[in-house]
Amino acid sequence: MKKIVLILLLINSFYVFGQDQNQITLSLGIGKNNMLQDESLSSTDIYGEQFNSIELRYVHNFVRRFNRRKVWAIETGVIFGLHEVVIQGNGLEVAKIEDIKIITVPTYIRYNFFKYFYVSGGPIFTLELNSEPVEFRSKQEGMGLGFGIGGEYHFAKHFLGFINPFLRQHNLIQFHETIFHDGLTEFGVKFGVAYEF
Repeated sequence: MKKIVLILLLINSFYVFGQDQNQITLSLGIGKNNMLQDESLSSTDIYGEQFNSIELRYVHNFVRRFNRRKVWAIETGVIFGLHEVVIQGNGLEVAKIEDIKIITVPTYIRYNFFKYFYVSGGPIFTLELNSEPVEFRSKQEGMGLGFGIGGEYHFAKHFLGFINPFLRQHNLIQFHETIFHDGLTEFGVKFGVAYEF
C-alpha cells in the first residue's frame, strides 16, 4: 500500500512540475528592411527603408523542467507589417516610394534557456495586401524563414513583458511565377506584453 501511495505522489508531482502552459502576446515592431533581388532578372534597384508591425501571437510551452522553466514551445500568430521601399532604375526618371502591406504567419519552434531568455525560428508564410498591380518587383506572397532571440520578465502573476530582436526573410519560395524574384528582408526589434495561462 505504501508503494502505491508513493507512486501516486510521484506521478502527481510530475504533473505539477510538468504542466504545459500557454501565452497570448501582443507586440509592436520597428526596424529596417531591404530587398533581396535576383539581379539577373531585373535592372530595377529596390532599396529598403523602414517598417512598422503589429503582432498577435500564441505560444504553447511544453513540459517544464523541475526549476519551473519551460523548455520547448511552438509559436504562431499573425503579423501585419507596413514596409516602405524605394524603387528606381528600369526607366524610372524619379525614384518611386512604395508602401508594401503584408500579413505574415510564422510557425516557429522555440527553445527557452536559463531563466529569462529564448531563441526561436522556422518558416514564415506571407500574403501581400496591396491591391494595385505590381510593376517593378514581385508580389510578396510566398514562404520564407524567420529567426529571433529574446528575453522576457514576469512583472505580475500571469503577465510578462518581452523584447525580441529578429530577422525575417520573405519570399524565398514564391507562390506565383514572375519575371522578378525578390523578397523583403526585415531586421528589427519588437516589444510586447503577454498573458500566460
